[in-house]
Amino acid sequence: MTSERSAEVIYVTRKFPPSVGGMERLAADIAAQFDARFPIRLRALGRGQLHLFWWLPVSVVWLVLAIARSERPAVVFGDPIVATCLGPFARGAGTTMVVVHGLDLTYGLPGYRAVVRQALKRIDRVVAISRATADVAIEMGIEESCVEIVNPGVEIPPDPASAEQVRERFGFGDDMVVLTTVGRLVPRKGVSWFVEHVLPALPDRARYVVAGPGDPDTLRQLDEAIDLAGVRDRVTVAGRVDARTRELLLGGADIFVMPNLRLPGDMEGFGLVAAEATVRGTLVIASRLEGIVDALVDGAGGVLCEPGDEATWVETVGTYVSDSELRSTRAEEFREVALTRFSLERLGDELEALVAGPDVDCA
Repeated sequence: MTSERSAEVIYVTRKFPPSVGGMERLAADIAAQFDARFPIRLRALGRGQLHLFWWLPVSVVWLVLAIARSERPAVVFGDPIVATCLGPFARGAGTTMVVVHGLDLTYGLPGYRAVVRQALKRIDRVVAISRATADVAIEMGIEESCVEIVNPGVEIPPDPASAEQVRERFGFGDDMVVLTTVGRLVPRKGVSWFVEHVLPALPDRARYVVAGPGDPDTLRQLDEAIDLAGVRDRVTVAGRVDARTRELLLGGADIFVMPNLRLPGDMEGFGLVAAEATVRGTLVIASRLEGIVDALVDGAGGVLCEPGDEATWVETVGTYVSDSELRSTRAEEFREVALTRFSLERLGDELEALVAGPDVDCA
């Protein structure tokens, strides 16, 4: 569906390392899709708040000059903070858009939401990565007709890792069933809750690998939950892992779990890692919560359980731990659905339709 167009896209976002997850990974994917379809000018904010002192004035000049050198280019901001800082300087552009992820709308700093709300009202299109994120934007006062939902896409590896590789890497026996959670460890992820309330009731051959960085308080709570549940021999806390190990866990685990909990002021904007695991052929069991519902369509793209419902989680996960044939069959069914729903080409097609479509004026 890619076609040559004279329209130019100016994309301003946060700086993204080459192999990360979440918002930064999505920023990189959007940049790549724009680059393949439009003439694109890209400016990225370096990591760390100190960059704002030099980045903002330089970016203002860069944006104004870029708009002046083009004929009504589309201007896309990678998140509300960037849109708040640079949106007022996008005069003379064509359609303006901002990508919103969820947490960037619910952040609890006093006055933050009011400032962001006013900034978003000056943008033509608010592009939400999930239905839950779109609902938050609408609740903030953004016109529903100006909010578009574009789910992320994910890279699909040609040769996903195998369960045998994971068992060898972590020293598990051939009869063990490997469960994993990969990502930044924060309270809403529900990992400590899962260790304390679900894992002890699962068949003894279930082994749980938790990978990702976490603050000292969260890691201490996890350690206490492991001791309280008496499952020290069944849990491996791998901490921050390299890209190779992350790929191993996403593609080679038997079950990927996202036992997220509902916490005020915090949310899962999409659950990108769930889609990443699914396209690799790993069965995903997750909470029916917020943006995860977009990442896993229950019964078509994954298995959803009510958040915090101990009995349902134990029964559901236990069933798939015990029945390897059912686990493999369902994982393959979900993978076939996900390969289309979360392809990067689909992401690019939807972004192209928004940028190349008729101008709108929601500002």
